[in-house]
Amino acid sequence: MAKRSLDIRFILTILVGAFLVLDGIAGLNRSSSFLGELGRALGSQGSTITMIVAVLALVAGALLILGLFLNLGDLDRFLGIGIFIAWLVVIVLVFFIGRFSPDQLSWWTGLVQYSIILAVIWMVRAQRA
Repeated sequence: MAKRSLDIRFILTILVGAFLVLDGIAGLNRSSSFLGELGRALGSQGSTITMIVAVLALVAGALLILGLFLNLGDLDRFLGIGIFIAWLVVIVLVFFIGRFSPDQLSWWTGLVQYSIILAVIWMVRAQRA
């Protein structure tokens, strides 16, 4: 019986894509999500920006998953770079500009969780380059 190798990059790509899609939907529904934190970090301008980022997260997640099954050509490369940069900017806005409190465990936990997503996005982008 032949052993089937587990392609962890495929699984991580699906998980990150699903996370972005679900976080985008939660942001559009104004649920408490990472995008809600972005809105709170940006104050009164946050509602419009949160909606824009939610739509971008939804589209990026869907394209990330579709990129596994369809050849998206150059869009795939630019998408990976764009998602990485956008996610990095959102992390900076939420964790460093919005609620910088490194003395709280919840701040560190959130930063680590979203840094893991950032690392997986980088890994997926590097694999497809």
